[in-house]
Amino acid sequence: MKMEDKNRLDDIIGKKLNQFEAPYQPSSWDALNERLDAETELANENFDELIQKKISAMETPYQPLHWLMMSALLDEKAALRRELVRCKTAEVLLVLLLLFTFTQIPPVTSSLPNLKPIASKNKINVPASDTELDFSKRKFF
Repeated sequence: MKMEDKNRLDDIIGKKLNQFEAPYQPSSWDALNERLDAETELANENFDELIQKKISAMETPYQPLHWLMMSALLDEKAALRRELVRCKTAEVLLVLLLLFTFTQIPPVTSSLPNLKPIASKNKINVPASDTELDFSKRKFF
């Protein structure tokens, strides 16, 4: 067939289809809707039955390697959890140490009694310079 014959055939079919007009009947839409609903319900039921049959017939063989893989995965997750707990504990301790350092709860100065230097209590003369420290003139015993 040549290209002109194909175009002519397309034109003839197009004219015939454009001339066709179906009479409007409101009941036909309701009938179509009911048919579509029935087909959908039937398709859903068939699909569910098909899947149920396939799942019930399926059997997985025992593979010891799968248990080893699962054990390794669980060990990895446990190690990650331990590491996370260790890091978070260190963070909390560091924050508490910083908080204690900067706030000094309770303050150190308020809990100590009012202290004076020992030299002033015992009335000892403390030499002001190194030249006064002549140990040869002092008696220790």
